[in-house]
Amino acid sequence: MEAVSESHTQDEFWQQLKDITLNAAKATVQKDGKKGKSWISSDTFQLIERKHTAKAQSSTKYKRLRSEVQKMLRRDKRAELCDELEDNAKKGKSRLVSRQ
Repeated sequence: MEAVSESHTQDEFWQQLKDITLNAAKATVQKDGKKGKSWISSDTFQLIERKHTAKAQSSTKYKRLRSEVQKMLRRDKRAELCDELEDNAKKGKSRLVSRQ
């Protein structure tokens, strides 16, 4: 092959290899559709979205929403930990209860 066509074919070969590899990965590896932590409530997610839109508009509104989001996240996390403690206590897993 000529030098000019060789570099072109190498680029094509690389693109084909890349496409085949990505398609194989997409077919075999399943992506979990759920983003974020499972313990975050839907209300908190909505407030997070409002915070993201407020960031571009007003810094005072953004700061207020940021603090509200932090409060709600702490509340959600505390509720999740309490649920775990209760479940472990009901199952008789005293070691897990005392660790948390």
